[in-house]
Amino acid sequence: MQKLLYITDESMVGEARRVLKSFCDAHDYSQIKENAAIIVTELTTNTLKYAKEGSIIYKIINTDKQKGIEIVYMDKGTGLNIEKMGQDGFSIGGSLGVGLGTIQRLSDECYFYSQPGKGLCVVCRLFEKKLQVPSAITQYITYNNYHYSYICVPVNGEEYCGDDVEVYLCKDYALVLVVDGLGHGQFAAEAALAAKDVLYDNVDKEPAAILEKMDKALYATRGAAVAIALLLPDQHKVVYSGVGNICGAIICQKRISMVSHNGTLGMGNNKIQMFTYPWNKGDMLIMHSDGISAKWSLDEYPDIIHQDLSIIGGVIFRDYHRPKDDASFIILKEV
Repeated sequence: MQKLLYITDESMVGEARRVLKSFCDAHDYSQIKENAAIIVTELTTNTLKYAKEGSIIYKIINTDKQKGIEIVYMDKGTGLNIEKMGQDGFSIGGSLGVGLGTIQRLSDECYFYSQPGKGLCVVCRLFEKKLQVPSAITQYITYNNYHYSYICVPVNGEEYCGDDVEVYLCKDYALVLVVDGLGHGQFAAEAALAAKDVLYDNVDKEPAAILEKMDKALYATRGAAVAIALLLPDQHKVVYSGVGNICGAIICQKRISMVSHNGTLGMGNNKIQMFTYPWNKGDMLIMHSDGISAKWSLDEYPDIIHQDLSIIGGVIFRDYHRPKDDASFIILKEV
């Protein structure tokens, strides 16, 4: 599970470092642990010095080619001069004096996005070198021509997350699922897991047919809101079907919002319908649960569409997350 921490006082600097090291220990990531701890200390200290609100998310990276951790830092401070931050000796937190230059050197991948008056978002990825293939690191997750990044975090105080995502990629198409188990906690997580199981048993079917099977399978659970997008790049289209409060959008020259019907899978009597939307290479697919408000617009953030996908997700999460709910978010791009 991903871990979300709110940086509210000085005690959270040590807590953020402790949780980070526990993440690394749990996955035997001994090579990156100390460097990651330095990065986290500098980033979280920045919140206390310059930001009104700050948070940090830890994600385990576990692919065939890369093992490690992704750190997503977000704050709502005054924003920073990225060029100045690149100079060694300039401390973004006023404590270590290591600056962006050292943070970049300690990371295998490092991305910054800052906007005056709105805050800072930083993404750092560190990989265990002994597990890497001997080639240049490119993107966080890739399959042929797809890159994607996601966030899945429970409401504060919960061990289980009832919101989840799943991606199935193959040569000719991609299936993207977002599920929001009703309520919170273990039973919501069980509903989400049941939906994911149905998806993987039916990856050769269209979204509406998969949702119909989920509706029956989730009868034994508390139910869930679910949406599925089928991306068919050769046909330049996305086929989408959703039941419940899941937001889906395609980002191209403008934002195209996709339609989900009201209801809850597992309760029966749901209207399940498919809609088709245009898709072109370079477009982005964004889907998320109602733990994130659908009122976001990338027009608020200059040049954001050219940033790393985890930066885009982090900025939207920072500004539109509803802290009293589980949240899941995924962004996928064909490149």
